[in-house]
Amino acid sequence: MAKSVEHSRDYPVSVDVLLRAVTDPEYQVLREKSHGALEASVKELERSDARLVYEVHVTNYARGMTGIDKSKTEDSHATYTWDLEARRGDWTYTTPHGDRVKVWGTLQISESRVGSRLSNKLNAEVKIPLMGRRIEKMILKGVSDGQPTFEKTLQDFIAKLDA
Repeated sequence: MAKSVEHSRDYPVSVDVLLRAVTDPEYQVLREKSHGALEASVKELERSDARLVYEVHVTNYARGMTGIDKSKTEDSHATYTWDLEARRGDWTYTTPHGDRVKVWGTLQISESRVGSRLSNKLNAEVKIPLMGRRIEKMILKGVSDGQPTFEKTLQDFIAKLDA
């Protein structure tokens, strides 16, 4: 059974501005680099008035149970599928570890008292005997530990959009 973590934060902008920010390719690259990515790029796959699909390709140093290994790199990508009218983005993360590690989630933008709210739910399931639960907890802890950086990067990007 997968482990999950959820985070929400309010931003003093309209839901449309927040949606524009989180789906902007420049923001996607900045977000990945703020979390240590060596390289990041975005490839748009589909766009209509109601739907947006894109992939975020990332190169990071290799990660394992003992931490980061700077002698190797790993490529991964996340595919985002946005229902623009519902302001909901479902995503899946494809790791170099294949089907043994599954990471996916949902981003939801809604109105709030101060403007808009971004809610993020992340799920992790690791199918490795004896170590799977421990690795799931490490993934979720890494996401939670990185949340302040994620929020600051988004806040700075929104300020740049409004400037």
